[in-house]
Parts: sequence; C-alpha cells; structure tokens
Amino acid sequence: MPIYVKPPSYEQWQSWIASSGDDAANALFPNSLDCPENNTKCQDGLIQGGIASHHQLIAPLLLHYYRELSGIKPEIATFFIIGPDHFHETRAGVAVNTEDYIWGRKRVGINKKAANELIEFLSIIYDPYPFKREHSVLCHIPFIASFFPSADIVPVIIDHDLALSLCRKVSTFIRNYMKNNPGCFVLLSMDFSHHLSAGETRKRDTAAISILMEMNPEFTREITCDSPRSWYIFTTLFSGNPVCMDIRYYTTNERFLRQPVSDITSYFFSFLRTF
Repeated sequence: MPIYVKPPSYEQWQSWIASSGDDAANALFPNSLDCPENNTKCQDGLIQGGIASHHQLIAPLLLHYYRELSGIKPEIATFFIIGPDHFHETRAGVAVNTEDYIWGRKRVGINKKAANELIEFLSIIYDPYPFKREHSVLCHIPFIASFFPSADIVPVIIDHDLALSLCRKVSTFIRNYMKNNPGCFVLLSMDFSHHLSAGETRKRDTAAISILMEMNPEFTREITCDSPRSWYIFTTLFSGNPVCMDIRYYTTNERFLRQPVSDITSYFFSFLRTF
C-alpha cells in the first residue's frame, strides 16, 4: 500500500518558490561561519551524492537545493535516501521501504529491484511501518516529485546504534549498485547541531566543516548530527576515492527565522563530487 504524503497548500508551495531563487537564497541563507573551507566550491568532478536537511521549516532552501541539483544533474534516475530512524521503530536497526509515495497527484516510485535486493543482502525482514511517519524521507518527496518526476527512490533509515558491520554492508551494496547504474544519487538526509546554544552550535558546526571536507569514517564520533550512523555509511561508501565536499549553503533555524531561538538546529547543504 502506498504512503501518502500530506501536500503543502498551493499558497505555501508558491511562497516557497518565491523565496527560493538565487537572490532570495543569498539574502535568506548567508553563510555565517568564519572558516575558509566553508566557501569551497568544487568546480569539477562528478556529483554522486549530497547532504540535505529534512526539516520542512527551511523548505525554501530545500527547494533551491533541488532546483540547483536538477540543473546540474538532471539525469538522476535513482535516489538512495539515507536518514535517521527518528522514532526507533525499525525492528532490525535498519529498514528499506518498498512502497511508493503519493504526493497529491504525483507518485514517487520505489526502485523495487534495488530495494528488495538490499533487503536480501542485509538479511533483514521487510519492515514498512516506520516509513509512514519518518520525515527524514517524507520531507524530500515533494521536491523529488517536482524536480525529478521520472526518478525512483530507495529509502533506507538507520537506527542511532546500528552495528557498524551492517552499516558497512549498506555501503557495500550501494557502491556495487552504482558501478552498474551510473544514474544514481546518494542523498544523506541529515541535520546537524540540535538543542544547543548559539555559541556551542557555532563551535560544533565549525568543527563539522573540517569533518565534512575530510570525508573520513573514523571521524564519525566527532561530528554533531542527528544520524552519525548514516554519516558513517555515506563516508564509507565513498572512501578510497578522491572526493570533494562542495558545501553549498549553511544556516540555522535562528538565522532562517531571524529571531532568537532557544533550541537551535543547524543545516548544511552540499554536493559530493568524485574524481
């Protein structure tokens, strides 16, 4: 049975579009970290993955991200979406969805062949229940439906304490799949600092920049994010290859709302380029 995604209203969608252009993005989402690496833009290299938030609060920036991605890599055929199991509902610590998503009149289909093969490769049971309210996947459906209407997806959600051996198996499967299917994009659905003061958020996000640029699985415990195991999968997947993390935008909910917030969450948006 498909999973239905609650659509935004027409007025809300139009407001997102209005605030997602280049000028608006430059005004709304200025980079706030005084760190030289944060302006790195990799001009060359093949885009094979990226990082994006799963908070609807900053939907205009998500819209801008997908619009930019569709202009750079319109040939994406399959998105592997890797994100946290926020509600700890997976029975095996990792779950792969095989049910399509419906958003309004649009359907985002599952790459059922890849999804079923991944389930078999991991030796886990089919576990659709956690996906019905898991926003680390649901949040991306309207944007994929709008900017990549022909693409399918393979949603994978990860428990906070998933065994590293299983994490490596997820990475191995996706790496091998991508070798034979060049139209893939690995989306790391992840947010960064949570529930911290402005000063502590800035400190940890400055450290996160260096970790993002290193792309080293060994730094998994040092990055402040809501899904360290997803980060481990992402870095393990691309380890051994020359890569460049192209950080496109950075912001926090406080900067986005332009008002003081006691519970700050931060967001990095990036493309991962390989050479």
